[in-house]
Amino acid sequence: MFKTLKAEGNNGVTTLATDIAGQPWLPEYAFGKGVNAVTGNLAGTAVVIPAVKPATGQSSITTYSSITSSSDVEKQISASADGSYNMDGMTVSASTSYLTEIKQSELYMTVIATFESSSNGYDTVSYPGTSITLTEQARALVDKGDFATFRNIYGDYLISGSKKCAYFRAIFTLHTTSESDLQKLEASIGADVPEIFTAKGNTAFQEAIKQSNASVNMTLNMQGYSGNPPSGKWDISTVSEALTWFTAHMAPIEVLTEMIHYSIVDSRIPTTLNIDPSIFSAVSDIYLNAYMLDISWASLPDEWQYIYEVQVTSLVKQVRFSAQELVTNDSLRATLYSEVTQLLSTLQNLYQRVVFIKRIKSLQPGEPAIGQSESGTQLYGSTNYPNKANDPAFKIQYVSQNFKETGHVGHKYHTFYIAPDNGIIIQWELHAVWTDGTDGTWYLEQQNNNMSHILLNNAAKITAVSELSRGFDNTLTVWYVDASLIPASLF
Repeated sequence: MFKTLKAEGNNGVTTLATDIAGQPWLPEYAFGKGVNAVTGNLAGTAVVIPAVKPATGQSSITTYSSITSSSDVEKQISASADGSYNMDGMTVSASTSYLTEIKQSELYMTVIATFESSSNGYDTVSYPGTSITLTEQARALVDKGDFATFRNIYGDYLISGSKKCAYFRAIFTLHTTSESDLQKLEASIGADVPEIFTAKGNTAFQEAIKQSNASVNMTLNMQGYSGNPPSGKWDISTVSEALTWFTAHMAPIEVLTEMIHYSIVDSRIPTTLNIDPSIFSAVSDIYLNAYMLDISWASLPDEWQYIYEVQVTSLVKQVRFSAQELVTNDSLRATLYSEVTQLLSTLQNLYQRVVFIKRIKSLQPGEPAIGQSESGTQLYGSTNYPNKANDPAFKIQYVSQNFKETGHVGHKYHTFYIAPDNGIIIQWELHAVWTDGTDGTWYLEQQNNNMSHILLNNAAKITAVSELSRGFDNTLTVWYVDASLIPASLF
């Protein structure tokens, strides 16, 4: 699930947890402020709080992780955008700002190297020897049993703690031109990602990239520092220098939040909501898929990114701006769930097409050379589209031509030419109908667009030649997809 806490309850009632930690800290947060679990809105202050007790001690950790599957992406999102119930679901914060840099598909993987320095615990207003009390106005509502008004004004939780952290993240997006190269890269990197911030690990990482014919893009995401980073473009070879600068200029900021339910302050305040837990689950799915939508879009070829940019951006914004209504507005929730899910499916299908076409491109070297004499039946390319069941719009069509002639004096020549309307060829076969080996030979002519390949071309041109004073019977078949279904940059 997207959120940390699973909404508990039954019979249309959710029981809220009394203590929540690890939520993203938002800029508008302040100790003692209320937060509404249903809308995510900041609410009024219902309590008088003691002085903040700072956390003591600081610790640091360096981690390395690779993202090679959709489940890895989901885990990364859940770890960073950790909103419970309907709080902080799509808000950009210090802990979530790097998520848009992630790319993952059959041709992309992401490696994240993270240095984190954080306080040992939370700065808090909830500690032994002190008490948090309700204000007179808030207590008056509780005394009257007017919990609905109390919730409307003060929400469900009060902000009781914050954890200060400083993050240095180097995000490496790695791209290959084939699935096999990406699999090779994944195997080279292994389950234990090299320690990129060290000289030895950095060298191993660069060598794995080189051996797999991968391209790499690095972005830095730094949170919690003072001063201005040195100008210039950082890359893999200088990332350790960037980290050295960061550690010398750390100024940890509030990144994580702790909240306690008002029932901890006054046990008369109920922890239940008349909302089915499944609604919170549906809302979390919308948020997760919206994040996945951004990441899937960023993994597409540039021309498709351009086509879908407005649609993706608008829908993600709509989810973000509609957050406070998603729990209570059934129609809006259902509509956004459907729209986000459908668009995500569309983008994922598009990328499966990219993978398929790149696979066809990898088969081009196996085609005969121009003018090279061939004989018998031969098949090139593939119609095996693994995503066929999920992508019915990607329709594979075919067209055939046959030419046959009985015996005659000398050699007989016939040139086949098939140019399917707006089609891009993904498979072709020259079929020798006679199987006794007397059907002559054939060879490829120079193809359209001054190409030497039929695969991923818009036409096929092959000349068949009979044996001396013999006839022949040949059929040329091409399988193709409409050019509008794939990026032009791929063919």
